Amino acid sequence: MSNSSHQQHFECIGTAFRRQVVAHPDKIAAWDADGSSTFAELWEQAVRLAGALRLRGVDAGDAVGLHGVGDRDSIVAMLGILLAGGHFVPVDPGYPAERVERMMALSGASLLLRTAAHPLPGTVGLGTPHVRELIAETPAGEADPAGLPAGSPDRLAYVLFTSGSTGAPKAVGVPHGALTALCLRDGPVRRSPDEVFLVNTVLTFDPSMLEIWSALLVGASVLCAPRTALSLHETAALLADPRVTTAVLTPAVFALVAESHVEALRALHCLIVGGDVMPFEHAVRVRNLCPALELVNCYGPTENTIVSTAFSLKDWEPSGTSVPIGGAVAGSTCYVLDEELRPLPPGEVGDLYVGGDRLAVGYVGDTGLTQERFVTDPFSAAPGARMYRTGDRACLNTDGTLEFRGREDAEIKVRGFRVNLAEVEALVVDDEDVAETVAIPVGTGHDRRVVAFVRPRVVTADAKEIRARVAERAPQHLVPDDLILVAGFPLKASGKIDTTALAAGYRPERSAGTAAAAGGGAGVVGDADVKSRLARMWEESTGGASAHDGYDFFSAGGSSLDLIRLIDNISSGFGVFLDFEDVYGLRDFDELLVMVQDRSQRERA
Repeated sequence: MSNSSHQQHFECIGTAFRRQVVAHPDKIAAWDADGSSTFAELWEQAVRLAGALRLRGVDAGDAVGLHGVGDRDSIVAMLGILLAGGHFVPVDPGYPAERVERMMALSGASLLLRTAAHPLPGTVGLGTPHVRELIAETPAGEADPAGLPAGSPDRLAYVLFTSGSTGAPKAVGVPHGALTALCLRDGPVRRSPDEVFLVNTVLTFDPSMLEIWSALLVGASVLCAPRTALSLHETAALLADPRVTTAVLTPAVFALVAESHVEALRALHCLIVGGDVMPFEHAVRVRNLCPALELVNCYGPTENTIVSTAFSLKDWEPSGTSVPIGGAVAGSTCYVLDEELRPLPPGEVGDLYVGGDRLAVGYVGDTGLTQERFVTDPFSAAPGARMYRTGDRACLNTDGTLEFRGREDAEIKVRGFRVNLAEVEALVVDDEDVAETVAIPVGTGHDRRVVAFVRPRVVTADAKEIRARVAERAPQHLVPDDLILVAGFPLKASGKIDTTALAAGYRPERSAGTAAAAGGGAGVVGDADVKSRLARMWEESTGGASAHDGYDFFSAGGSSLDLIRLIDNISSGFGVFLDFEDVYGLRDFDELLVMVQDRSQRERA
């Protein structure tokens, strides 16, 4: 349990950022693919944007959508929205129009700010001005921050959507003070002003808030990845950039880097791993091969502002099969309780509750669910203190650290994203060809996937076509990795569907895939067997789908993590380096084959 002094560093994000502007206005605050900006330049543009938003009616407490990734445009947009008195609602540029419209409606946003050159998915039913157009409405040097509303650390700063058990996403509202307290209070995630944090996480995933604001609010800088979907060699190159000192990786990407590009981690000062269970073997490998690296395992739900607990592996003596998630940090409190809310002794597994002053305000627009999950904290003397029922299971070690012991409900983590199986089922059953569906998790750790078993309405139903239609309505992490058509479901004696039997009968043809399995090491791509070798890689990555059936990679059953592995295997097997963005939009295997052959010829020329 942490007992940091109440309200320490609990302040407005704009106030904390302004201190750094005054302290070193000409220091580079952010680099991205298009250039760099100083602290003073970011501030000046944000103030101009705030004035333009005020003229468009944005007032204290208003929600404003933000369509973008972690770059300078988005940083200015976030800060400008906050200075105008509003709160931002990040929207991933890869989301389909239906998802965007739903998010904007649930959050109450009346504007969706565009950034960079990201195209909108279609008509979204509200104003969509570009952030640069709004900034240009106020001439440089004429912006006046004195005319902006006074902020409050208790006011919402942002709203992030997490997967919901009712089939609808949950809108988590986080106040200014909760984020500034995490970034500025002493602890394992507090950075120093001379560091550079890599920003490579999508804005809709809350580690991005840690990447950006834990750097900028202490006067450190950020290096923004050119995009958030990267191949493994691109990620490794960014981690090895001599400017970067600190980075955050999900356990899935951490495992891939640890397996194939561990040398990219050696120059880092600190690597934070969070969003799911840290893989034990990879943690041991990285600690042994990168002894100077500060490796930190973090745990925390969005409802408690990103990080609730942290564990530094610096003095860790590996034992058992898991890495501890550590103890409470930055004003959080953690309790392992039984069903009667009584504390359990070390070694006993119970329900994990987190509290402190960094809790979210609650679920926007859902008072009932807020009251159900955010309950009175009987262990705190602070007036009105609450704690959040995480739904996670944990046990306390004798040294005071915590061990994660799984979930109590249908919510799981897939590639770092929270996925509620009920929401996956709701998305699938909405398809006109689906009568009934059951979604189950298969695999463990960073290799966990979601499989949907479907009882179709019509005999002509096609699993790949159903999955493709779901992908048109849902973000990638909510699309089942595999979709299997069945005539019926196995039942328990109670009459309930036997999900254990479904899982036991599932036989994925997918493997991790290696260059050796695909036919050996790097060779000339003009070899007669290149097509069959590449097809084998494709089929292993998609779970056995034929490379010649005309489907794109995702419709064939692959995930973003599978695509990262495929690109890395192509690099190892053929000596051809492809970027994630180039491969992501390919229509089928034949286009990939042409790309590999063309790149090979150019690199040999």
